[in-house]
Amino acid sequence: MIKAESGFTFIQLIIVLLIVSVLLFFAYPMIPALFERLESHTTRKHLHEAIRLAKIESYSRGKDVIICAMNSENECSRSAQERFVVFVDNDRDNRLGAKDYIISSESLYLKHGIIKMNASLSRNYMKFMGDTGKPRGNYGNIKYCTLSKNNNNNFQIVINTHGVVTERQGHLYRIEC
Repeated sequence: MIKAESGFTFIQLIIVLLIVSVLLFFAYPMIPALFERLESHTTRKHLHEAIRLAKIESYSRGKDVIICAMNSENECSRSAQERFVVFVDNDRDNRLGAKDYIISSESLYLKHGIIKMNASLSRNYMKFMGDTGKPRGNYGNIKYCTLSKNNNNNFQIVINTHGVVTERQGHLYRIEC
């Protein structure tokens, strides 16, 4: 009695490798765009959460809370790729210092884009007041700008004087970066 061997023949292996290589050939150019889109979406969620947290914490603590993009020198900056910080400004100097309490520090590790903050009076932060939880006099916008020419993944989060947050997406609006 002869036993049949199980497994793939050489021809079957060549056909499978050919199909996989054709699929990779067409999918490979889409991979960087996929990573860019994923970074944009996760950054959008982190920024919305930071704004929501700053509003809640400022009102519940009764103290001013600042949100800002941090650069590599741990200073608030108008444009950054490193991290986004929410902190209680205990010493009221509008900078992160030893007396201040960090509520949230989200490392972003942006590789495909950059955050640009445009706050009122050319500030590099936005402050939510402790008495109302609103950014009285500290309105502005936060942009995510891709480093590539693809503007579809850009977005702009706008905060008005009353603390209402709206969003403009790059595939619907022209966002200047």
